[in-house]
Amino acid sequence: MIGKCLDMSMSSKTSSHKQNAHHMTLGMYSSWDALRKLEWEISVYKSVMDPKDSPSDKLSRDIRKPMYAAINASITGWHLVEWVWYEINGIPQRKSGFLEMLTLPGNAGLSQIKDEIRKIPEFNATHQIAHASKHSHLEKITEGFSTPVFINVW
Repeated sequence: MIGKCLDMSMSSKTSSHKQNAHHMTLGMYSSWDALRKLEWEISVYKSVMDPKDSPSDKLSRDIRKPMYAAINASITGWHLVEWVWYEINGIPQRKSGFLEMLTLPGNAGLSQIKDEIRKIPEFNATHQIAHASKHSHLEKITEGFSTPVFINVW
């Protein structure tokens, strides 16, 4: 079905620099779209973690649902940094204000921004969860950081 709606052809050409990939997002074109996606994912997480559940409801709930919802929200939350960066990078006033807010020099790039943002515990948590859930091995693991384990299904 999706193949009928989308051009699913793949090019063998690749590039070493990052290119705009909005045409591959199923309709997400801006950081506002990514923010709305994050808001939706947070609402999904809240709906599967309803504190009004009785103890028996909590035991019968598929515990993977909140885990998956938390992972999805973390992935979107972390990558929202990139969405914002690529939008403001070409607008000097917004870029300088963003870098000033982070107390970074005017020539700072995305990797420096990510390093600075990782100093904020909540953003670091989204980074660790997003990348660990996608890659299983990380280059930049924060010493002492861990998450609760929802369930060991193995």
